[in-house]
Amino acid sequence: MNKRFRNKKVLIFLLLIVLGFYYRWILSSFAYHEIVLDMSAYSELAKEILSGKLAAHCCNHGIGYPLFLALVYRFFGVEQWGGLRVAQGILDVLSAVLVYHITKAVFHARAAMLALAIYLLNPFTSAYTGYFLTESLSIFLITLLAAIITQKRFLTRKIWWFLFGFALGWLLATKYAFYLFTFFLIGLVCIVFIPNRKRVWFLAFVAGGFLLASAYSFVGYYRHYGVVSLRPPYNIYRSFGGGWYAGFFQGRYPELFSGAKGFQPKFSSIMINYKFYYDTDPTGIVYLNKQYRDLFFLKLKTDWPLFLKNTFQNMIWLWDKYFLYLYVDPLYPRYASFIRAINILLFCLFGTGIVRFVRTNKWAVFDNLFFVFTLALFFFITISFSMVSNETRHTLPFYPLLIMWAGFGAWKILEDIFHRINSKT
Repeated sequence: MNKRFRNKKVLIFLLLIVLGFYYRWILSSFAYHEIVLDMSAYSELAKEILSGKLAAHCCNHGIGYPLFLALVYRFFGVEQWGGLRVAQGILDVLSAVLVYHITKAVFHARAAMLALAIYLLNPFTSAYTGYFLTESLSIFLITLLAAIITQKRFLTRKIWWFLFGFALGWLLATKYAFYLFTFFLIGLVCIVFIPNRKRVWFLAFVAGGFLLASAYSFVGYYRHYGVVSLRPPYNIYRSFGGGWYAGFFQGRYPELFSGAKGFQPKFSSIMINYKFYYDTDPTGIVYLNKQYRDLFFLKLKTDWPLFLKNTFQNMIWLWDKYFLYLYVDPLYPRYASFIRAINILLFCLFGTGIVRFVRTNKWAVFDNLFFVFTLALFFFITISFSMVSNETRHTLPFYPLLIMWAGFGAWKILEDIFHRINSKT
């Protein structure tokens, strides 16, 4: 009887996974698939890798995603949109499987089923499986990190430390915006959770995995630009460069082509200056960054209230989901309120999960690495990203964690409802 029940449960699980993939296939079909802007840069890097060249980008694009994209091109053909949707659909479904197992390990099997259902049905990560962009891979890597740190023997087994370092290294190679977070997380885990006598071994194995994942970046940046670096050596956010100064002038970033007229003239002129050096001499960006850094701090002295206002405003805009499809959204603005409502509901369930977990465990929550990891990533994205950006897609890597806690919150709400019904009968 138990075996039959278990087999039935496995079949239901597999059916959900298949339906989740099909759901992503449908949603991704509405994505804008002309290869432009960031998509074009990633695709060119992938084609270089595929041709056997050592690829590297000077400024804004890490090599982690082009390496993945080159693998997709190898199996499905170069710039085949259908192949990309299949590959990234599978990747996002794998994220869903990890969401289930992590939620089950941290909370409860019933919370895990709810989290799985929510993740498979969420339109936000699903829609992005149709873009030649880093989001699907970044989402998977964050989920993989969560899976690694929630292993029962993570704090004692060297293999998990190595894999932890490798996943962090690949995340940094994919999304260099997590540069500070990677080192903060390593330090946090080492100091707070690893026993004193094992810290040296922990750092050694994490460094081994991290350096292996970063090896291609190291070699590429050195061969192309003569610079030893873990991230693109010339970019507008380095050393309080033009990205910081431009933030004074833009307001809400127009992520849809229909909002392109929303670019402010001063913001556009800064971007044009950087584009000139991207195309001619990337080393000139060092001097451009210095020029804008001086302007940023000069303006900050008098306009610091504006900087704070923009930052707090960006914190809200970063998490505000009001459209699904980048560049061109066939559902916008008709379904904007509906999409926003789904996002708000997820955050309500997320907040419920966090509050209930804290109420149950009190101060012991800070002994739970998954809880600390969740808060650390949430506040890092909210605070650091908002100082220079408000693009909504930048928060998507957090959504697996958001949904795990939402699944736990939904389970607690349902548990309360059933308890009240049973108490009345």
